[in-house]
Amino acid sequence: MPHLLQSFCPSKTVHTRIANALWVEYGGAPWDMPPDWEPDRQWASTLELNLIPNLGPMSVAILHEWLAAGDDEE
Repeated sequence: MPHLLQSFCPSKTVHTRIANALWVEYGGAPWDMPPDWEPDRQWASTLELNLIPNLGPMSVAILHEWLAAGDDEE
């Protein structure tokens, strides 16, 4: 099972903020993000995370941890 972004976030609010910022980068509108949407790790790894609006240093650090974890099954 892949490591979900949600498992790296300290709270649901943090997960929602990060996922929403990535959803907008993905081309979606902030108000229509599906509640169960998880970003694709391969796609997210191509982004310059420091340049995404609404992602602060803590969010970028969480994303770096998530990307480093990969999709390994445990």
